[in-house]
Amino acid sequence: MEVKTIEEDKNVLDIEIYGSDITMCELLRKKLSDDPSVKIATYSVIHPLLDGIEMRIETNKGSPSSALETAVKDVQKDIADFKKQF
Repeated sequence: MEVKTIEEDKNVLDIEIYGSDITMCELLRKKLSDDPSVKIATYSVIHPLLDGIEMRIETNKGSPSSALETAVKDVQKDIADFKKQF
């Protein structure tokens, strides 16, 4: 998976994700939406024939890249817990 930063400032992070599908983006979006510091977490497919997804994260406070990092760690933990139980 490749992640490319499109725009980043104090409260907004726009990235493009290549080599993944919407399943992973939906997991990240859900985790980000659960974070009280995140105002908006959304994604869209760049084009059905292209391998790319755009994701936008806006925060009320704190860094959107930190919120994304926390969400990724939470998803990794959930996957590890699932593997143990399965």
